[in-house]
Amino acid sequence: MTPIIIIGIIIFIVCGLIGYIFIRQTVTKKQQHQKRLRRALDKRTKDIFQLLESFPDNYLPKDIRALLYRCMVDAYKQLCELAPEESFYLQQVNTQTTAMEDTTRETAQASRVIINNPQQIAEVQSNLNLLNRFLVTLQKRGTISGSQRTHYHGLMKKLVAQLSIDNHSLAAKQALQNNNARLALQKYRLARGILVKDGVICQHKEQLTALDAKIGELDNTLQQEKPSPAKKEAEAEESTEWNETGGDDWKKKNVYD
Repeated sequence: MTPIIIIGIIIFIVCGLIGYIFIRQTVTKKQQHQKRLRRALDKRTKDIFQLLESFPDNYLPKDIRALLYRCMVDAYKQLCELAPEESFYLQQVNTQTTAMEDTTRETAQASRVIINNPQQIAEVQSNLNLLNRFLVTLQKRGTISGSQRTHYHGLMKKLVAQLSIDNHSLAAKQALQNNNARLALQKYRLARGILVKDGVICQHKEQLTALDAKIGELDNTLQQEKPSPAKKEAEAEESTEWNETGGDDWKKKNVYD
């Protein structure tokens, strides 16, 4: 073979190797990207499911629950495209779609879910913070519009307000168990103030009536008795202790106000 033919063959082989290496790298990068995306989507579906399960039944408004189900449906559809051989993903698309449709068809709840123990209040408050951050992420991704974000933000603020009311009401009950009627009255008044500030009295008429009855009863009780200086001092110490050991500090850390 002439030198020109040999050089041509060498150039052809080198170009072929370069092309093979380039294609191989492209395929490898695509596979790695798909693996990362699949892991991210798997994690997202698990996080959303855990978020839904972390709240008491029917605690979240149906609009928020329907949104979370829709996010799971979208994620599982992407997983079906990435791994069509996995039948589990298609099953979940159908399951979560049914859950989303059932939630959308729900009628409005006649009464809300009341949180009545300190540990559950702390857990719900933490989960509401997680949910709020998730909603912010959805807006950044373009999954929800600005007007939708405003709607969901309004629903979240109502949940936080009601949780604060539950927190004050629980503190009032604990104060009554400790024979501290003045602290109980203070906490019930704080709960009423939040309820009135919420601005939708017609939706909370029964709750407002119950708070007014408790406040009126405690007012009458305190007017009929004159506490001794020692009892006043004890009540003041208990009120201070409540504020120092928690009280409404969790609410100050909220991102919904």
